[in-house]
Amino acid sequence: KTVFRENVISKCDKPLFCVRDEAHPLVEKNTFEECTADAIYILKMGAGRYVENTISENKGWGVVSASGGNPLFEKNVIKRNGLGCVLVKCEEGKQEEEEDEKGEGNGGKGEKGAKRREEEESDDDEEEEEEGDQSGDERDGAGKDEKKKKKKKGKGGVEGEEGKITLRLNEILDSSGPLFRSEQKGLGRVEENVFRSARRHAIEVCDHGKAVLVENSVEDCADSAIFVDNEGELKTQKNKIKRCKAPGIVCTDLSVVEAEGDEISGCTTGVFIGDKGKVNFQSCSIHDCNEYAFHIVRGAEPVLQKNKVFKIKASGIKIESDANPTLLENEVYECNRGGIIVSLEGRGVILKNEIHSNAGPNVTIRSKNKVELEGNEIYKGGQAGVLIHDGACPLVKNNRIHDQGGPGLKTEAGGFPTVIDNEIFNGVRHGVYVSTGGGGDFINNRIHGNKGVGVKVTSKENPLFRSNKIYANSHFGIHVHDSGVATSEENELYNDELACVRVEGRGVLHSKKTIITGGLRSGVLITDEGRVYMEGDTIKKHKRASVEVRSKGIPAEEADAKHPPLSSFRNCVISAGGEAALLVCNGGKCNVVESRIQNSSSSSAALVLEQNGYVMLERSLIEVKKGGGEAEAMFVDDESVLKSVDTPVRDVFDVGGGEQA
Repeated sequence: KTVFRENVISKCDKPLFCVRDEAHPLVEKNTFEECTADAIYILKMGAGRYVENTISENKGWGVVSASGGNPLFEKNVIKRNGLGCVLVKCEEGKQEEEEDEKGEGNGGKGEKGAKRREEEESDDDEEEEEEGDQSGDERDGAGKDEKKKKKKKGKGGVEGEEGKITLRLNEILDSSGPLFRSEQKGLGRVEENVFRSARRHAIEVCDHGKAVLVENSVEDCADSAIFVDNEGELKTQKNKIKRCKAPGIVCTDLSVVEAEGDEISGCTTGVFIGDKGKVNFQSCSIHDCNEYAFHIVRGAEPVLQKNKVFKIKASGIKIESDANPTLLENEVYECNRGGIIVSLEGRGVILKNEIHSNAGPNVTIRSKNKVELEGNEIYKGGQAGVLIHDGACPLVKNNRIHDQGGPGLKTEAGGFPTVIDNEIFNGVRHGVYVSTGGGGDFINNRIHGNKGVGVKVTSKENPLFRSNKIYANSHFGIHVHDSGVATSEENELYNDELACVRVEGRGVLHSKKTIITGGLRSGVLITDEGRVYMEGDTIKKHKRASVEVRSKGIPAEEADAKHPPLSSFRNCVISAGGEAALLVCNGGKCNVVESRIQNSSSSSAALVLEQNGYVMLERSLIEVKKGGGEAEAMFVDDESVLKSVDTPVRDVFDVGGGEQA
């Protein structure tokens, strides 16, 4: 328990200060400098308290702890050391032989070393004489004890024991090697230190080393602030990492990392995670980085929970190369490109996150592997809320996607998501946009209040929309145009401002058992060469015409069995709200089969053909309500053609509050 205070020790080719054999000195306010080896070397259960020392300009390490005694370093300045500032490890092997060769340990090869070895041999002889007086049982017991002692000899004292060190309130800076390194079962507890100006990684936890970092500041590094590799184990809490010219934290090669409450800013990337290990980041804040907050690659499977990611110059989180993270309850916002990107065979579960206010898409998925996007709040992105392309087939379930600058959800170029139980609303543009090459299944979603179109389709890949509610959109509920093809089954469309359904260009809509009501203009509007094939649909209560056909269809030679030349309505109920139930005009053509066409008031017509309209009625029924008005069953002008087969007209009179045919 020596006190060693206010000394200057320098210019030696061996360690300046060596502590071993359970020695526990107080080392205070000394200067250790200009050593060609390590400055302070602690081994074989050596310990001690080291306070307010300056350890600098040494060619080896500033401090090496290969001892299980857990020395404490407090309020020291450790800087500009050649190999690095602090190393903790457990040296397993022939420690004493190495010490003899170096002139350490048992006095070295010189005269002092020989003298010390002679003294130890003399002590051993005395012990043997004492043992000679013991009984046989005692000798056997003593022999066993001696064997145990010999067995314990090895690197760092007890074989396999962790080398330990505690660093607290130190300033560690400006070295060509690591500022702190834990390896070979070393264990460092590192609290409230300042690490600055490292010329490579500031902190390394590698080769089975361990470390606990609490409330440290790591800044201005030429490489990463923290590097964890080759099964290193790291726990961090409430550290601040800033202004590194590489990722703030790197986790690779089966590393184990548990981080909580850290803040990372001003680095190229906040955290890089590669290879499978056990990595968990919770309640961290990562911001103002140049590339990503988290970059996850090479099969890594981290859990990221309750982190805040914001103001990243590229994208918040990038997942690729078969990585499979779990993102849970994070907030990702105000990134210059996008919020979360899954690409290049990435995977992942993205669950219950808040992703908003990113300049690009809030979420981009372009991986063919399994991705689940569920239970997230996605809003106020500058572009799409969710963008899916390049063959991606994710599950998008139970999300709220709203107030987007672009489409709430966009799929294109081979994107085929399964989109279930989402609410997509209040977008500046469209709710769902299925663009060229995109597709997917959209089931049981609510799509409403968008200033553009509820669902826009320009892709030929025939996306399926089933059991959705699409309503109160400023333009159309469903808009199929260009050469787009879509299928609508058992959806409800209502209260869309221009038309609940519009098909134009060469667009095609297959619709089955869909209910289309309450449009502020038309229910279904078909123009250009667009076609609809409706079966079992109900279209009613629209202010203009429930169905308005202005499309002439396509030439017969360009049609096929699935896509006849003209629009058709089979087993449908078409009921007028304002002007007519079915309006066919401007050269429009359609077939009506086994359907009911009815007006809904005494001032509207069931069927109107004008300006070269054409309708073929087969086995249908036309019903006309009368009640003092001048309702007409049909109005056909001189330029139009009506063909009817087995289609009666029935007047319905209001009799005493009821109706009678």
